[in-house]
Amino acid sequence: MLFIIGVLLALWFLVALAGSVIDLLIWVVVGLAGALIGGALYTLATGQSTGGPLSLINLVMSVVGAVILLAVIKAVRGRQVA
Repeated sequence: MLFIIGVLLALWFLVALAGSVIDLLIWVVVGLAGALIGGALYTLATGQSTGGPLSLINLVMSVVGAVILLAVIKAVRGRQVA
């Protein structure tokens, strides 16, 4: 029960920080997609799994994947505007 309250408070704080639910959803989607991209790249490069969901390698590869995804999104948006 305490865990659920903590999760709800964290979500409320993130929504307040982000300014809207849409921004929060975009963060979640980019984070999840980044984790998939980073995990896939790590597996392709090393032939090994990234480990458990709380492993340091998994966290690092999720951030790397999210950065790659954001760079691709920025490149695509830049081409559309120009």
